[in-house]
Amino acid sequence: MIKIQHIYKSYRKVDALKGLSLQIPQGSIYGLIGPNGAGKTTLIRILAALLAPTRGEVWFDGEEVVRQPALIQRKVGYMPDFFGVYPDLTAVEYLEFYAGIHGIPRKKQASTVNDLLELAEMCTDIAIIQGGQLVVAGDVEHVTRRIGGGRQIEIRVLERVPETTALLKEIEGINNVTRKW
Repeated sequence: MIKIQHIYKSYRKVDALKGLSLQIPQGSIYGLIGPNGAGKTTLIRILAALLAPTRGEVWFDGEEVVRQPALIQRKVGYMPDFFGVYPDLTAVEYLEFYAGIHGIPRKKQASTVNDLLELAEMCTDIAIIQGGQLVVAGDVEHVTRRIGGGRQIEIRVLERVPETTALLKEIEGINNVTRKW
């Protein structure tokens, strides 16, 4: 369960969050909808223990987020709308790289990556269509990181499966096909 009690977050003279209170029961799926500047990203970063509220309390599975950020970060999968990518890596190389930095032994990396790709139904061929045009197609080994923001986000989300499934994901800029995934 996520429990948010009267949280505020201010950036200099701008109040991004003003006394927000909310309870999200375990197993629920919630979406944050609002215009730019409404505080959606700020709230997600607070829930992911990446940003502390100016005041108020946030609890995740009975643990106070501000007091236990490392514990919370192990339980939460957070994926920002934009992040750096390595443009010369294929999808497989990208996942192998992240498997290595997340402590998966080299002997298990190939099978772990294969399992993730099977999970994502990306094992054989990939075809990306944007604006009615075929952007790129081919075997997953040969499709490079130039395949667009939506697919980059899909591959990035696979890099880490959190201990407790609380996936906080920003979706601005993801096309309709990607949203279904």
